[in-house]
Amino acid sequence: MSAGRLLIIDDEAPIAAVLERIGKGCGFDVASTTTAEAFKQSYAAGPPDIIILDLAIPRVDGIELLRWLGDENCAATILIVTGFGGRIPQSAKLLGEAHGLKMGGIINKPFRVAEIRAILAGLASPS
Repeated sequence: MSAGRLLIIDDEAPIAAVLERIGKGCGFDVASTTTAEAFKQSYAAGPPDIIILDLAIPRVDGIELLRWLGDENCAATILIVTGFGGRIPQSAKLLGEAHGLKMGGIINKPFRVAEIRAILAGLASPS
């Protein structure tokens, strides 16, 4: 029984791998990507229930992906994961909301595994 589909994008492969392991441990079907191109392909393969989106991605950043997700009428809950401090994460969240996206919150790097596990468990959809 799956908790839903989780799509992850983080250009740091070790972080993406940790997030993938956490998601699988919470019962999600997980797709993990490190580039915007792979993210878009995985999104097109099947709409996710939850997206974990890093803001700092080379070539196409998380802000551009939020705009793209808005254009795609994305219905997933989006969690921003970022090492940026200050107003940048909150501004990205507000931008996502302005594009009609369901913004689930901001996770700051470095994060705790227990924090991610608790968030995902709270968002898991019963199948």
